[in-house]
Amino acid sequence: MKKFELADGYWRIVKDSFNLAWRHNHLWVFGFFATFAGFGGIGEILLQAYNKVAIDIPEISWTLSPMYILPGAATVSAIVKFSPYPLITVILFTAIAGLMTAIFIWLVVTAVGGLIASIHKIRQGHDAHFADGLRLGVPTFWRLFGVNALAKIIVAAAVLFTGTNLMALVSDRTFGSGLFFLASFIVFTAITVAVSVAAVYGSVQVVIEGAPLNKALVDGSRLLARNWLVSLEMALLLLFANLVLGAAAVLVLLILSVPVVFLFLVAAALSADALLIFLTVLSATALLFAVVIYGSFMTTFQVSAWTMLWQELTGKGRRPLLEALGAHFSGIWSKK
Repeated sequence: MKKFELADGYWRIVKDSFNLAWRHNHLWVFGFFATFAGFGGIGEILLQAYNKVAIDIPEISWTLSPMYILPGAATVSAIVKFSPYPLITVILFTAIAGLMTAIFIWLVVTAVGGLIASIHKIRQGHDAHFADGLRLGVPTFWRLFGVNALAKIIVAAAVLFTGTNLMALVSDRTFGSGLFFLASFIVFTAITVAVSVAAVYGSVQVVIEGAPLNKALVDGSRLLARNWLVSLEMALLLLFANLVLGAAAVLVLLILSVPVVFLFLVAAALSADALLIFLTVLSATALLFAVVIYGSFMTTFQVSAWTMLWQELTGKGRRPLLEALGAHFSGIWSKK
């Protein structure tokens, strides 16, 4: 084995994923909706786990119960307090929210299936048009929904468990409760990342192999258990790639904003209120468009990387880079 063979293997996956996402930009439509599921962005999940426990939960836990972490709980509470007909309003709100949520979930899950199927088809050397991805993504809806819904339920339970621990910490402020919360935070983060990776592996198996739900859940968990270090290395590598590409995107936006800032200064000097409003709307629209494009591309890129890694792990397998480096340096040390 060559010295950097394993590192080159990771680099090949990242490079091929980037090229695939860049050249097939019609997949960004699927990537846009898949972004809302947090699918494929395991590196971001690491940051979200910290944000949820270190920022979101403390703000809620000071005055409210952990149930307010659930989406919509605060809205329903406000309706009950301020509506003259709370029961009718809650029923109407629930019906409309349920319908909109069902449509949104269908779009997101179908996009995940279409994205994985399109990536697999491209990797086989075939063309993958948008209609092909949509056609391939629809039949896998219920199985993909089951895999990812179960993952979200487990993560939500971990969030509620951590929030309860934090409320206990806030109430007594003892060293023991602080230590217990730190331990629960570590466990919560590990569960969140592990469940998310297993869900990605299971989802890829559902789409590519047509596996039933129970088989996808079991095989995805087993694949993660056998290759947990490789999965962690890939997650950290994608997190690093996300940070680099994000910094590059910010730099490009700063360069492009120079003429806009100049126009703002001119408009302010001339007291041209209409021009200021126009520039403000234009800048906000352009920024929103850039964020959507970047997020859609990054999701496509990351799902491509996980799909390629799954194909490799279920084929010839992959040795963890840290393990290979440890063996390499051990061999050098033993020769001395």
